[in-house]
Amino acid sequence: MQTYNAVLLPYYRILDVDITANFDDIKKKYRELARLYHPDLNKSRHATELMQSINEAYRKIAAHFGG
Repeated sequence: MQTYNAVLLPYYRILDVDITANFDDIKKKYRELARLYHPDLNKSRHATELMQSINEAYRKIAAHFGG
C-alpha cells in the first residue's frame, strides 16, 4: 500500500480522486477525464489548459506510485 504524500493533495483534487485511491482507480479516472477534456474532443477554449493540468496531476501521482 502506498503512503499518502501531502504534497500530492492538489493533484488528487485535480483528478477528483480520494487520497486513498489505488493506482488502478487513479488511472481509470485519468482516462475518463482525458476523454472529457482532450482538446481534440472538447472544443472549449479551456480544454487545452485543463488537459495540461490533468496530465501533470497524473504524472506526479504516477511517479509517486513508481510508474
